[in-house]
Amino acid sequence: MTIGAPNELSYDPERNLSSYRLIASSGGQDVASALVTIGVKPLQVHASLEPTFVSGRDGEIKSVTVVLTTTPPLPGPVPLGLLFEPINSTKDFVEVLSMGPTRMEGGTMRAEAQLRFFDTPDLPDHRTLMNALMQVSFGGTGYEISGYRQAGYGGKMQPTLGLQLLR
Repeated sequence: MTIGAPNELSYDPERNLSSYRLIASSGGQDVASALVTIGVKPLQVHASLEPTFVSGRDGEIKSVTVVLTTTPPLPGPVPLGLLFEPINSTKDFVEVLSMGPTRMEGGTMRAEAQLRFFDTPDLPDHRTLMNALMQVSFGGTGYEISGYRQAGYGGKMQPTLGLQLLR
């Protein structure tokens, strides 16, 4: 049996209910039926970075905290990721080295991202200051986010990070 969730997702719980009639049959005869109502649980998310501006010199490693708030809160922490937009692109003078473990406080998860600044001789001075669009990801195989409808989160998962290479 396959039951589909509503095509449009709303944060109004009443609009996320779908009713079906489940019919049991034996030998081609209907023997029982029941009304089944399925509620889709939307997951509201908001991602941010702390601080929102980071500067560093060639070779310096700086930390940025990735903050993800979900409503309702997830049952436990899930891995968080941080990438430059477009996905997997690199920037002229900074790269994401690693992500630390996720800590959870209520519906808010936090993880430390390590950024490394680097300088190249052909990088002009006017390109050492930028606002970078970032992509925050969460979850993964084996982590409990199942049961929630994950709609396209759009800009809620793309905070901006100010970056400056100091020379």
